[in-house]
Formats: sequence, structure tokens, C-alpha cells
Amino acid sequence: MSESALRSATQEIMQLLAALEFDRLLERCVTSRLSAADIETVLRQYGATPIAPPREAYDRLDAVRTNATRPTWSVGMELWSKEQGRTDLTVELTITLDNDEASIEFDDTHVL
Repeated sequence: MSESALRSATQEIMQLLAALEFDRLLERCVTSRLSAADIETVLRQYGATPIAPPREAYDRLDAVRTNATRPTWSVGMELWSKEQGRTDLTVELTITLDNDEASIEFDDTHVL
């Protein structure tokens, strides 16, 4: 597994979330179970202003290899906010790597 490729792909998505660039986020993903409006609604209802996680937060990246034929991981990353720092809202992604190129699926955003 290329940990740096998983980290980089996750960081890209988290930065787009923090910038509230939901359309760009979804353009970066090959598929999503949520629309831009859905993501915006979840964040608004949660009531916190997302920020980019600090670099050391990616050390806690929850990545589990799936049984897919291509190198694929289920990835969970905690959202960070201006008000709380690390929150209990988690972003779920599926990341497939081909020669360290990441194909990202935005699966869900939920409270743990």
C-alpha cells in the first residue's frame, strides 16, 4: 500500500470540504452517494465550520484494505472544525490506487 498516496488523496478531499467547495470535491471523485447539497446540509445541520485538519491528524487515518481485485481501501477521516477542533463527524471514502493514482469514491459523512 502506498500510505502517502492514500494520505494525499484524503487530504485533497478534506481541504475541498474545508473550503466548502462541494462541487469541486464531487468532480474529483469518480462517484458519490451524496450530492453537493447533501454534503452542505450535513455540515449545516452539524453546526460547525469545517477546517482543514492539521498534518498530524492524518496519522490517525483509518484505512482498511478491502477484498477488491484492485488495491482498494475503505478510509475514514475525522472532520475538524473551527469551533471544536477534531469532531465526531467522519468522512467515509473508498480509495482505489493504480500506480499511486487515486480513484476516490465519496461514500458518506456521519457522526460516530
